Amino acid sequence: MTVYSNCDQGTAAAVTKTFTTNCLAGGEIQIGNGTETSYYIPLNNYYKYSYTQQIFLASELNGVSTINSIAFQYAYSSPSTSKDSVKIYLAHTTKSYFSGTSNYEPTTNFQLVYTGPMNCQQGWNTFNFTTPFQYNGTDNLLVVVDDNSGDYDGSNYAFNAHTTSSFLSLYYFSDNTNPNPSNPTSDSPSSYISKNRCNIKLFGPCDNTITCIAPNVYVSDVTDNSMTLAWVPGDNETSWEIEYRADNNTTWTSVGTVSSSPYTFTHLMSNTVYHVRMRSVCGGGEYSNWFTLSQLTECGVVSSVPFTENFDTYGTGNDKYPRCWSKITTYSYYPYISSTRYEGSGSLYFYAPSASKYNIALTPEFDASIPINTLQATFMYRASYPEDLLEVGVMTSPTDTASFMAVD
Repeated sequence: MTVYSNCDQGTAAAVTKTFTTNCLAGGEIQIGNGTETSYYIPLNNYYKYSYTQQIFLASELNGVSTINSIAFQYAYSSPSTSKDSVKIYLAHTTKSYFSGTSNYEPTTNFQLVYTGPMNCQQGWNTFNFTTPFQYNGTDNLLVVVDDNSGDYDGSNYAFNAHTTSSFLSLYYFSDNTNPNPSNPTSDSPSSYISKNRCNIKLFGPCDNTITCIAPNVYVSDVTDNSMTLAWVPGDNETSWEIEYRADNNTTWTSVGTVSSSPYTFTHLMSNTVYHVRMRSVCGGGEYSNWFTLSQLTECGVVSSVPFTENFDTYGTGNDKYPRCWSKITTYSYYPYISSTRYEGSGSLYFYAPSASKYNIALTPEFDASIPINTLQATFMYRASYPEDLLEVGVMTSPTDTASFMAVD
């Protein structure tokens, strides 16, 4: 293993340590070692029926090809006894996070890998697949658990989980209706997206014949229109292929073969998720598996008009707000995006209970070249009470309320 320090003044001298693993593309890979507990995932031990989807990123699955079984880490001292009818599916997905409870992955490409009981004892519990799953090494992996048991143990019967930076878990549960994997939002089960995700182990056949190893890749710098990719060779490789695509694009764009780290992507779109994959070129037609990661670019300055926003793509709830907007409030978490204020669509919900309280929502910054004094702001506004007032204006600083200048 070689470790580099990536500093502003350059890359420090490498520190190298040699060790031997039990199995190269191994029989076992563990993702997550958190000690948080959850009775929601991979199934809900507090409700009769549940349906969950969890995303595990390609960058976490480096070296995995064939998956023969999966293990979940059960936390409670007493074994569970009520989960007798469970199905586990695996699938490839280009989705890198869940944007809301209706953003579930359809069942079209699911592979049923396990059917049977999923009662567990404290520690790791392994479920062997009836049919091995062939992972393509490129897409993210979706782990789906469909609990049709019709019985429950209790909220103490939980699994160990870890916290992720994005919403990588999605779950539905009910005591009355069994969520349908084809349309889990039907029949109104309770549903949530979460940054908690199960600790898992994946098992596959051992393969010590691999000689072309993927690099260890990381993003070292991100702006609104660029990001820098850096890497350390997996072994003695000296050439690598790089491809990338925006989240809403299914076609990979190749940047060709590169021979040294780092590489900087330019002319990217702001506030956009990009997927990047990289593999080693070992000669003689031999390549490593792809190493894949996803990165969200920073918010940029608005450089052209009209600028529009409908608040419909961020989800709803008191923790939901447009990513590239800012806010100042003297009362609680307002404003936030609500689905109940205007005809079921996403809308920005303000609330200040007295004249001394206020909420300010600020759009992204506009480029200085745009003549701000010639623009119009057009929006729909619904007041709950006749005395409610909304002021519209401009600010030269998104953090200084004294810079607010009312227009109307």
